Amino acid sequence: MRFKEIFISFLILILSSCQRDKQFYQTKVFGHAASGLENFSSVYHDNSLEAIKLALSLEGCDGIELDVQIAKDGSVWLYHDLELYTQTNTSGCISQLNSNELGCVKYSSFHNEKLTALAHLDTLILKDKVIFLDLKHWGNCENSTMNIDHFIEGIASLGYLNSSSFETYIITSHDLWIKPLRD
Repeated sequence: MRFKEIFISFLILILSSCQRDKQFYQTKVFGHAASGLENFSSVYHDNSLEAIKLALSLEGCDGIELDVQIAKDGSVWLYHDLELYTQTNTSGCISQLNSNELGCVKYSSFHNEKLTALAHLDTLILKDKVIFLDLKHWGNCENSTMNIDHFIEGIASLGYLNSSSFETYIITSHDLWIKPLRD
């Protein structure tokens, strides 16, 4: 019973702290990795579908940032770390596996959420929101930079780059990817 009281108090604190002061009405609030990367008080694992839905349901949340990696078959998946063993029940890297294999991967968290493909994210929940896609350019298992064209094709095929119902921004830490992304 004590846990339930603490959880409800925490939720009330979070919801009340999301209220914007009138002098800061132009300030935008985004969920980092949906509900918070390495946020130990989060109910769901970062970048999971559950974390995304929770973050976007909070009053005052203007959008989310998600960590994006490309799979062997060109599908786009949400995951932060370089290797799967650090946070899931699987080893290897996203880039080594295809959609069928990645669809069976679960986080090693309290709820054992499934790994989420960007294609599984219902864009209706993004209506009037902003989404930042942080492209993870390094393939740790390949020990090389991933192919930017695969990222662009994967994201563009889902309609994220020209949606009229939400805004998409791309984050990259790879300087050679800026021109192809702008083009």
